[in-house]
Amino acid sequence: MTTQHYQFFCQLDYAIFQDHGYKGLYGGLGAKDIHIRKGQKKSQKILDHMGSAELAANLFRATQTEEKLKRDQVRGKRQANQTHFEVGKKVRQTIDDLGSSMPAK
Repeated sequence: MTTQHYQFFCQLDYAIFQDHGYKGLYGGLGAKDIHIRKGQKKSQKILDHMGSAELAANLFRATQTEEKLKRDQVRGKRQANQTHFEVGKKVRQTIDDLGSSMPAK
């Protein structure tokens, strides 16, 4: 496998990992779905078009996923993707429990 192929697969793996986190936080919506829901162009980045609460929820999702992956010594793509989804889902549940607006509304 060439370096170029390896970089492509690493980027693809990361995109899939991110999508799992988004699906947890956004009630099943992946990155493409969020773009559509927000009326964004393909070239626009999701995180660049969020209010402070939505951005904070995404940052919390990301930091807590990183901590959980380390703490639980998660190995393998499937388990990491599932962990990211679960953390995103818990952040969504907390937002709902607090009576706050859900992301991407």
